[in-house]
Amino acid sequence: MSAESIREIVRDFIKKDLAKKPEHLEINDQDNIIMNGIVDSLGLIKIINFLEDRFSLKLNDIEIIPEHFESIESISILLERTLDSSAGRS
Repeated sequence: MSAESIREIVRDFIKKDLAKKPEHLEINDQDNIIMNGIVDSLGLIKIINFLEDRFSLKLNDIEIIPEHFESIESISILLERTLDSSAGRS
């Protein structure tokens, strides 16, 4: 799966399920979704659950740190690395 495909999936989820204000619908891949108030602590849990369900993976506790969930781009990088690692173990 391409990086852009992953970003699009994550972006759509955030816009549809987490964005509470109209201005939250206009987010860039590099925007800090936590600092900009788009995602709160409950939203982070929802993102983690969504990623694990959608991509059939289990994130390790060591991977669940704020830096990995600050932006669509950082989430995408985490997913690419995790999916690549999973593929390598198969």
